[in-house]
Amino acid sequence: MNKYEVLEFSDMPFIGTTDQWKIGEEGFTFLVGSSVYHYPQSDAEPFIMDSDIYMELMGCNPRNFSISGNKLFILCDGKGTVYEFNLEERSYVASMDLKVDASRIEVLDDRIFLYQTPNTLNQDSSLNHQIFTFPLSNQEERKKYFPYPASMTNSYQFNVLVNQTFAIIGNEIMFSRMLNDSLVKFDNGGKLIGIERLHVMPEKIDAKVGVELDEEKLYFPLYLTQSEKWRFYSLIKDFNLKTLIHHLPTGKKLMIDKVRLSNGIEFPFLGQVHRDYVYLLLTDEAFLEFNKKESYPEPFQKLQSYEIPFLFIRFPLDELAD
Repeated sequence: MNKYEVLEFSDMPFIGTTDQWKIGEEGFTFLVGSSVYHYPQSDAEPFIMDSDIYMELMGCNPRNFSISGNKLFILCDGKGTVYEFNLEERSYVASMDLKVDASRIEVLDDRIFLYQTPNTLNQDSSLNHQIFTFPLSNQEERKKYFPYPASMTNSYQFNVLVNQTFAIIGNEIMFSRMLNDSLVKFDNGGKLIGIERLHVMPEKIDAKVGVELDEEKLYFPLYLTQSEKWRFYSLIKDFNLKTLIHHLPTGKKLMIDKVRLSNGIEFPFLGQVHRDYVYLLLTDEAFLEFNKKESYPEPFQKLQSYEIPFLFIRFPLDELAD
């Protein structure tokens, strides 16, 4: 790859594994340990949300978060509670009891979408569903989808994406289920509008646009991101992390296991699409695994010496067309 930019954050008051991350119109947001960090720009001071700063978050172990406009919602693990913050004013707003022990949350056009793992057994069996959705202003208008038996039997067959259970594409939201081989689509009113199989081969077999995958096997995506024309999902094949790049208009697909920059730096293709760019996350662990030289140019040297936990490699989507 020749056409790219390195995006480094000037103020990173944290170390350790970056559990979740999102890029959107409001900036960059990261969940690291028990804290959520939001940057409007990479060179800005982060807005930190944790129990050391906000007493309201005492006892809350952040499991997931969602951003809608200037609102950020933090979902607590095992509590069924979500906390709302205002990103523009950098302030706490309110909390909400979700009535279910959700493990994932997404907010689209002031409507909440919740995912509950199928091994969550409720005293009220009517709550044993995978998906709940309702307007932020009225929980009574709750819709629920995909019931599961009030039993532990086969409860773990429903896997979800590690980093991003839900993916918002325009006015639709996609949810990964069914052993991760399908995407369930909802509109912004909470209506189920279709199910799409995550084919690893094009519908019409063509060696020019296919990839080397066994059509009878399922390859579980670990992460998914999509734009109007491109879809990327990272998966495990032969015990190795790979990314399937899918050009939606043509159906062409390409499987890659790493990216190589013009300066020789290599790393896995794990990223998000935002506007006309792809942002690839390069962590210190991945850098050391893929690169073995004694010294590297800045800012990669900072990854090698653990001075920073990660940086982004940004490149235009047009690069993929070439």
